[in-house]
Amino acid sequence: MGTISEREMAGSRDKLMNSGQESLNIGIDAEMRAILNQDQIERLELAARHKRNYIHASDEMFESLVMFSKIPVLIIFWSSWCDLCDAIMPLVDKIAGDYCDKLLAVKMDVSMSPDTPKNLKVQTLPTFIYMRDGKVVGRLIGSSNAKLIKFVADHTHA
Repeated sequence: MGTISEREMAGSRDKLMNSGQESLNIGIDAEMRAILNQDQIERLELAARHKRNYIHASDEMFESLVMFSKIPVLIIFWSSWCDLCDAIMPLVDKIAGDYCDKLLAVKMDVSMSPDTPKNLKVQTLPTFIYMRDGKVVGRLIGSSNAKLIKFVADHTHA
């Protein structure tokens, strides 16, 4: 499991278009389709098709994807230079897979998308923010495996 590369996305888009199939329905309602652009919809559908556990979001995608989500969202703020982030990512991948029917897991690289972390006052990596109905309902800073498991379980079942 992992994230979707641009090459995978282009290849799957071409296969889908050449096969005559309609795009997958992964629970994106008409309101969400009106907000998201076609590239964002294709990324979500491709993630579902490839059974990816999470998607990468940019500052540009954040509002339409996270703020208007009909399901809870776990946002993982990380960066490639963060050793603590690397250490906890296998657990993040497992949690995202285990809870894929209950939440949307979104990874945001703070180096590539600095505005959203700044707006949400993210100062330490990794930081996990749990949002429901566009509002922050939980925040966890650091890389303790036990604390992350409890954080997700508590907020997902709340």
